[in-house]
Amino acid sequence: MRRHGMHVTLKEAEELLRRYGCCYPMRPGLTRWGRKQCARIRSALRRSGKPVDEFEIRLIVYEDGYFIKPKRQKPPYQHAAARLRKWQAEQRRLKAQKLTTGN
Repeated sequence: MRRHGMHVTLKEAEELLRRYGCCYPMRPGLTRWGRKQCARIRSALRRSGKPVDEFEIRLIVYEDGYFIKPKRQKPPYQHAAARLRKWQAEQRRLKAQKLTTGN
């Protein structure tokens, strides 16, 4: 949230985590209907000529309650991190193999 210029205290952050889950305010925490709501709001703002801020739209949709319950949310980027670790291990293995074969 700091990237978006929002400063929250530790107590406020804990409350947001408890209320919305670990994915707040990212797209993975929204339900399918919540993502559709984001698209509808974004479309309406574009038609009216107002600047579109995805972050602000998601905050509105979270406030409306279109998010996955905190206990059902999977930690974000878990699969991507696992794939990255696997890829890095494979690269290290290939590099070691090149060094031992002399190619």
